[in-house]
Amino acid sequence: MRLPFRMLSSNIVRLLRTGTMPAPTSVRFRNDWKWEGPAAPLLMALDRGWYAEAGLDVAVDTGMGS
Repeated sequence: MRLPFRMLSSNIVRLLRTGTMPAPTSVRFRNDWKWEGPAAPLLMALDRGWYAEAGLDVAVDTGMGS
């Protein structure tokens, strides 16, 4: 997953100036139904750490339908 240049550059500047990275943004996602094929990209990104690379702390839950 590629980070937007602006986000990447601002995080690098902060790291160089203060020696710290910004705290990750917490996101809670609830799927609309059970985990099936169409939701694979969401889980793949979580499994591969792409959300963390983007500064997101993502939690995913199974939905129960409408």
